[in-house]
Amino acid sequence: MILKKTFLQFFIILFFFLNIGGKLYAQETENLSLQQIEKKADRLEDDGKHLEAIQLYQKIIKQENNNGSVYNKIGMCYFYLKDYEKAKDNFRLAVLYTQDDEVILSNLSAAYNYTDDGDKAFHYAMKAYEVKKTSQTLINVIATANNIDRQDEAIKIYESAPSEIKDHPRVWFVIARSNYEIGNYTEAVEIYTKAFENHEPSKKFPVKIQEEKYYYYYSITQLLK
Repeated sequence: MILKKTFLQFFIILFFFLNIGGKLYAQETENLSLQQIEKKADRLEDDGKHLEAIQLYQKIIKQENNNGSVYNKIGMCYFYLKDYEKAKDNFRLAVLYTQDDEVILSNLSAAYNYTDDGDKAFHYAMKAYEVKKTSQTLINVIATANNIDRQDEAIKIYESAPSEIKDHPRVWFVIARSNYEIGNYTEAVEIYTKAFENHEPSKKFPVKIQEEKYYYYYSITQLLK
């Protein structure tokens, strides 16, 4: 009986603090403008408090239900939480309400990748590349094509890309992989060699060097047969 009573008292106290905490949390943003709420949500997201950030972003959506930028931020929060279905749903709304934004299109492509819909992932990666041709959008579309065994298409996209965006070590790594996957070992070795010689490590855009070295050395062994 004592244990049950203690547990009941603990439950009541816990419920009280959670209830009061929720009300105080709501009151914190009660008198803030939407811009101030978004800044507060952005800080929470930067601090890795994605669930709290989502709550504030959704306050904005209640008043601006066509705000593509905020839908994108909600999608990013869910993506970091590894809830890829909800991330995808919010990125889709972001695309709907945003005029041709290559970043948001790339985000939607990534969400489709993580929900095992490679064709749609490629579709949106391609749209992002068509909206804005950069080294990053080129990498995304080539990598996505590789994921669904469309290496020939990846190579065509690479060959037709402007030299100022394709002459980059990170691009070379993904297109070398395309050639490796379809047995173009001569091309793979040539491109990998160039990529390794010019690669500079980056925390923002890491390359799995050991993995790429395996494909590089394997391609060499195939040429030596």
